[in-house]
Amino acid sequence: MNTLYKLTSYGIAVLSAFLLSTVATAGQPVAPDISAAFSYLSGQQQSDGSFSVSTPTTTNYHTTARVAQSLSQSFPGSAEFSLTQTFVSSNILSTNEDLARRLFVTNSAVDLSVIQASQNADGGYGAETGFSSNVLDTAIVVAAMKSAGAPVGAAGSNVIIPAGGAHVVTVEVPTDVLSMNILIESVTGSVEVRIAEGAEPGAAGLFFTVSTGNTFITLTPTTSPSLLPGTNFIKFSAPAGATLSFSVNYATPTETTDAATGALQYLLMAQNTDGGWGFQSKDDDSRLYYSYWAVKALGNRIDTTAQTAYVLANEQAGGGFSDSGPATVFDSAVGLLTLANSGSNSLAVAPDSVTFVESAQQINGSFGNDAFVTAWALDALLGVRSPIAPDITSNGGAGTGQNFITNLGVTTITGFAPVGTAGIAVNNPSAITTYDPTTGQYVITVNLSEGINTVQIAAFNLSGTLGDIISVQATRDSSLIGQNISLIQGLNQVGLALTPANGLSAQGLLSLLGVNATEVQQFNTVTGQYDSVKTDGFGGYTGSDFSLSGLAAINVIMSGASATSVVGDLVTAGTVNLQAGINALTIPNPPTSLDAFGLLALIGDETVVSSMQRFNPTSGQFETAIYSGNLTTGVNFAIESGIGYYVHMQVALTEFVLPDNIDVSVAISSPINGATITSSPLVVTGVASGAEPLTVTVNGVAAVVTGNNYTATLPLTGAGVIPITATVIDNVGASASSSINITYNFVDFVLPVGTNTSGIKSFFTTPAVITQVAFYTQAISGLPAGMTYTTDVFQLYGDGRVQVSYTIAASSTVVPGIYIFQVTYGLSDASSTPLAPLTDNVFTFKFEVVP
Repeated sequence: MNTLYKLTSYGIAVLSAFLLSTVATAGQPVAPDISAAFSYLSGQQQSDGSFSVSTPTTTNYHTTARVAQSLSQSFPGSAEFSLTQTFVSSNILSTNEDLARRLFVTNSAVDLSVIQASQNADGGYGAETGFSSNVLDTAIVVAAMKSAGAPVGAAGSNVIIPAGGAHVVTVEVPTDVLSMNILIESVTGSVEVRIAEGAEPGAAGLFFTVSTGNTFITLTPTTSPSLLPGTNFIKFSAPAGATLSFSVNYATPTETTDAATGALQYLLMAQNTDGGWGFQSKDDDSRLYYSYWAVKALGNRIDTTAQTAYVLANEQAGGGFSDSGPATVFDSAVGLLTLANSGSNSLAVAPDSVTFVESAQQINGSFGNDAFVTAWALDALLGVRSPIAPDITSNGGAGTGQNFITNLGVTTITGFAPVGTAGIAVNNPSAITTYDPTTGQYVITVNLSEGINTVQIAAFNLSGTLGDIISVQATRDSSLIGQNISLIQGLNQVGLALTPANGLSAQGLLSLLGVNATEVQQFNTVTGQYDSVKTDGFGGYTGSDFSLSGLAAINVIMSGASATSVVGDLVTAGTVNLQAGINALTIPNPPTSLDAFGLLALIGDETVVSSMQRFNPTSGQFETAIYSGNLTTGVNFAIESGIGYYVHMQVALTEFVLPDNIDVSVAISSPINGATITSSPLVVTGVASGAEPLTVTVNGVAAVVTGNNYTATLPLTGAGVIPITATVIDNVGASASSSINITYNFVDFVLPVGTNTSGIKSFFTTPAVITQVAFYTQAISGLPAGMTYTTDVFQLYGDGRVQVSYTIAASSTVVPGIYIFQVTYGLSDASSTPLAPLTDNVFTFKFEVVP
């Protein structure tokens, strides 16, 4: 099996020295016994957030604070943790231990200030201000300070370095650091001091040689070597062997590490010869509980050999720990956590004790029917046991399952690690992994080679124990193309232009889009209803899942913006069957400049299709293109790839050919088939597609082509039915034609014998002439026998317009036929002098008299 490379939340290939907080989210896996322990704690919590005391050595506050500390590491998003915070915060406290316990769960700056003010001259802390220092208070205070983010340096006391060996400590340096001081308080022999950020320094590079005590090494951002923010590794090497005591402190504009470092020195000096710690400094009465807190405070600042030996010396036959009498769950949990904080793999060095704690869990989920002990056991199991496998929520394009195909050279895999995870391990050394312990979510960015790539993922705990491995098979096929799906809050109409390379369903698309995706809808033409899949808010789905293939037109409801990509093969031009009524349609590769009016014309006239719609997510409104009286009207929106549209069909249409940007097609938008035309020339417009540039002719007349739209002007001769044929030839010589029929009737109106018709016409002069008009004249020429022309109303307007209302009548004696006559109007003043100028004052009437 490939090597799994461990990465913590900071992406550094080292193990954390303390248990990283985790949260149980909707997607985060939880082992059954961990879930049962949490359920027990939840059931024991009082309405004020507290937990009752059942252990004689604890108080109501201590129990609640300890449970709160455990929940802050495992279930910080729970209502139970929030209640414990409220209770713990409401207590009036005075002792350093109580204040420190609250600091673990509230990070109170006020509590931190009160605690630090009580530090004794020896660097330690007592029960309160004025009390002598002791190991327990000092250790709990330092551990709480670390938990609250207070600056902590490093220290060492009488550290023995064998010849050719080294001692390494780390210090987390903030970005606003001003300086760091390394003080060699005492040294026997000679040591070489090297400093590096991000990784342990090697033998090469600048180092300081120190052979006398009370020697300072000061680094700043401008010295050489320079002080860099981040994890700084300080390495003390002794070619001939040495013993030294040292401290490391840094300063920022607002704080220093002096207080914490003094406490660390106190704890280092307080360690007993057996490797453990007692309540008092070097009291030779080591206890597991005090040793746990000292190790948690010191972290990697000491040689762990002695303290590990002390803990294991207290392991009882058959498993379990105790420093006085038979093993107990409490002592065993404390012992296991001490080993974990020392970097030991408890499953390897104390497997029987892990089993001892696991087997002590009762049917109600508790350990000893006690909230205080259950909290310790919960932390121990999370800190030392092999984690269960992580979940995968998104794997680069599949949406469902663990294996996927992509066209990308880099892919991202996301998921949730189980409760109790300290970091994520991946078998690819080039992978970039980030892990957020507050949510349990991880993100892995992996480089892919062409072909099959196997990515193995596992969580590891505080002890460095790898959990169950989950494998993802990522196949890279660079010949595939990708469709980017970028959505905003609200309704989004989406069309799949690809045949997905990975099996894709409604649930899979929701998974790919993430937490902001709430619903996928697909119109079912059989039922006339929407098929729908929704997220349930708890990591699951409601509604029957359905597959999504190429040409699927769907609605996606979003609570916020999100984007994803689907890979596959582009759907080539094909046909679809459109049902009478509503159809969801997408055009995978529409011709350039194809619009709604053009698409309607391609589908058919108003007897075939009535309208089409799209939802505009920016305006939040539907836009409609519609046939109205043989004309297309409404909103003429662009037809785009990746968008879904609604098409309202009057009748069913089988094998409608989807317009394609490469295929040649032509359609006549205006006039519509069967239209009656009464004037010449005729303007013909339409849409053509193909490899540009395009050449379009209409009945042999060259059209003006703009993009995919064309316009041609045809002279019409001879009344009756006239075929109109549009032909397109594209840049590669491919051609297509489309034809309609029109009826040319060049008369203005048809007048049956014995009837009349009325109308209004206007001609024009100037405003000055209008003021002089006294009379009008009319001269009629060509009026056939039996017909009359009458001026009913003659109206003058100040802007120079003259409006005439007229009536034309055909008596019963008029011979049926087509006639043309003219009426010429004139204007004159009071002296009958003609006035000028006049324009459009000759009215021509073309009409047909029928029996």
